[in-house]
Amino acid sequence: MRVLALDTTTAAGSVAIGDNDEVLLEEVGDSARSHGERLPADILGAVERCGITLASIDVFAIAAGPGTFTGLRIGIATIQGLAFVNGKRVVPVSALQALAVAASREEPAGRTVGAWMDAHRRDVFSALFRTTSRSPFDPEGLVEIESAAVGDPAGTLKRWEAGGHLPGVLGGDGAI
Repeated sequence: MRVLALDTTTAAGSVAIGDNDEVLLEEVGDSARSHGERLPADILGAVERCGITLASIDVFAIAAGPGTFTGLRIGIATIQGLAFVNGKRVVPVSALQALAVAASREEPAGRTVGAWMDAHRRDVFSALFRTTSRSPFDPEGLVEIESAAVGDPAGTLKRWEAGGHLPGVLGGDGAI
């Protein structure tokens, strides 16, 4: 199955193309230019560099947030348009869950994983997960402990600690 994935939740964003278990291309965008200036050209360039066509894409995936309203709106509209024209499905992906998958790839079962994205104004978007014995890429590889929230980092950590879920791993640009 060939998947084209777009992330516009951050200023840079990214485009990736995968074919079954192989990543054909992954490119980070130019954060000095807006998503509106770069799309759909970034996607068309990525497809061309892979030597494939948009018609050969089976599924169009989009990071569905959290993130900036304008970035999400542009990304979702772009992916919906490409999928509609090509008669293919759109699959939304939680940006926080994607960060947790990346952060937990080498972690043992039972590890608590936090995902943080910079929400600006000294806040973070956050979510909390627990790993299972399955691959994190499996839909049951991560169990959600706390769904997406926004707040200050210290308050988020206190809330997680009070609930007995202080993460062993914390991933994402909000962790910086």
